[in-house]
Amino acid sequence: MLPDCNLLYCVGLQVTQEALDEVAQLSGVTSVGDDYLPKSVREECERIVPNIDGVTPTEAADAYLFLKTKYKEPPPPSSA
Repeated sequence: MLPDCNLLYCVGLQVTQEALDEVAQLSGVTSVGDDYLPKSVREECERIVPNIDGVTPTEAADAYLFLKTKYKEPPPPSSA
């Protein structure tokens, strides 16, 4: 049976804190840390969109699409 949903909310499916904790532990998401991007990727993204804090929620989709079109994978670090 599907929960009763509309555009604002869904009701009928309760999620406990214990279930959230279990999913977080199983997924490994809590072990990633605050910065999940490799340094080279973050630097390239910040070069393309230098003022990410200035992007408003209404601009987020456009900023993502812009970043997606401009982003090029940085070359791997050279092994000296």
